[in-house]
Amino acid sequence: MISATSTGILANSTEIDAENSPYSSTLFLQKASSRLKIAISLSPSCAFCTLDIHKMPLETTCPPLSTRVLGEDTAEENSDANSTQTHQHLLSNSSSTSGSKRKAPDEDGDNDQSRIDAEIVTTTNAGSAPIMSDDEIMKRISKAIPSVQDQSASLPIITSMIDSDGYLTKPIGSIVSSYTRKIKVPSTPTNSDSAEGLAASKTETEVETSFILALANGKSPGVNEYHQQVQKLSLFFIENADDVDLTNGESGGGWNVLYLFRRHGGPISTSAIRDNANDGDGKGYRYSFAGFLTLFTFYSPFRKPQSGNILRICQALVLPPYQRQGHGKAMMRAVYDYAKVSYNDALRSVHMSTVKDQGYHGDNDTNSNNGRSISQEIVEVNVEDPAPGFTCMRNIIDYQSFAAMVANLTVSDNSTSSSDIDPAIEDIIMKKGYCKDDCFQSMAENDAVILASKLRITKTQLQISYEIFKLASMTRALERRDYTTKEKQAIETKFRLMVKKRLNGLHKEDIGACPSKVEKQKMLTKLFDASLKMYKYLLRI
Repeated sequence: MISATSTGILANSTEIDAENSPYSSTLFLQKASSRLKIAISLSPSCAFCTLDIHKMPLETTCPPLSTRVLGEDTAEENSDANSTQTHQHLLSNSSSTSGSKRKAPDEDGDNDQSRIDAEIVTTTNAGSAPIMSDDEIMKRISKAIPSVQDQSASLPIITSMIDSDGYLTKPIGSIVSSYTRKIKVPSTPTNSDSAEGLAASKTETEVETSFILALANGKSPGVNEYHQQVQKLSLFFIENADDVDLTNGESGGGWNVLYLFRRHGGPISTSAIRDNANDGDGKGYRYSFAGFLTLFTFYSPFRKPQSGNILRICQALVLPPYQRQGHGKAMMRAVYDYAKVSYNDALRSVHMSTVKDQGYHGDNDTNSNNGRSISQEIVEVNVEDPAPGFTCMRNIIDYQSFAAMVANLTVSDNSTSSSDIDPAIEDIIMKKGYCKDDCFQSMAENDAVILASKLRITKTQLQISYEIFKLASMTRALERRDYTTKEKQAIETKFRLMVKKRLNGLHKEDIGACPSKVEKQKMLTKLFDASLKMYKYLLRI
């Protein structure tokens, strides 16, 4: 069960028009009538929630308007003398507390102030009803939370997948991966009444917990209905998050969702998890929601070096209790594995529904002699408007994939057999010297396109991965050998020029808009410093 609480202020219905009042912000505080507290408790599946609305009297501690706005200076001087005066007394004798520092207002000003003071006193004493009723509060907050538990009867497809405790009886979609993580849970005291028991209840214990990743097609039964509930949570964590209709195939494309679920009950075993995927809740396993990635697939006829389907990550969410545990990396790697055909058996049903529902282009014969499958036609994975944190995670994963590819080529080059190595990849990396420590030449565009296609990443991501790889190689080389200061500066200059060349091309319009050469150099240096800082952070150097 995940809970959250939000507080706010309800103002009276007789609030003075803010546009016509010079003291609108002050008047709002004076005229607020209730404090609103909303407690939201999510079910483990996050398909439903319970909602508690509490209204409490608002205790205002701000000083009266007349003293705080009109007699501010004198109020500070006479704070001790006036400390026992009541709000009404100050309002009725506001002119006597003004002192010689206050300029006498004109006649209209006095009348206006008297009217405002009178309205504040009347409203405060009257205690009129709040602006928003419970129904209005429910109507507004329902846009950002799953359906309230009382409305579950109107969603029979979802309720059929959930047990009485709110857990999913089986995952949404086909299981493609599983792993374990140690997570912290509150300790269970043996005796809650004793001092030791109370102390133990405040501590946390690490527990080995099983998680699974399941890929679901947006047009499969129940997937869109479930996602319509859990995607509302993204409004709290993703800026400009939008609701997605998974059944809507835009421009011949279609939606899949990679779900992250926590598994409850049973042994932590990959084979047991996969068995459970087939028999539903037959073994008593239950699942709670932890996060998702929405994936949009569309066909790109002009993509180089070959046309094919592009897989775009649109939204990514991991709930706060599971953040900083490596789930984002696991989900991102699963997407790349899906694009590289690592899940053919588990995803056969998902692939076939993709062919029928999403207007798939390419070879859709999964039983062909060459072993090609539907997901092999995914030629690129990209991300829609990634946040800075997601960009860092993506960069380190792409760098690790690039480094692993280079390492495999290096091992194969020293072995007797290299039949599994793509000759084009070997020619680019090995024969052109990109992996050598003393090579700091920018990667040619055609070479970057070919390597990016191999890794299913964009050309820009390939170049960033190459730069991180060269920085790691340069750091190791400088540590192994004794270079003079001049030699070190020469090596660092080569690396800096290599990175700046790419940045200059990537930000050509922005740099070109600078009014002078000095400004252009400053902007390019700023871009390089930001990139270098991120690279060092990712490499922990």
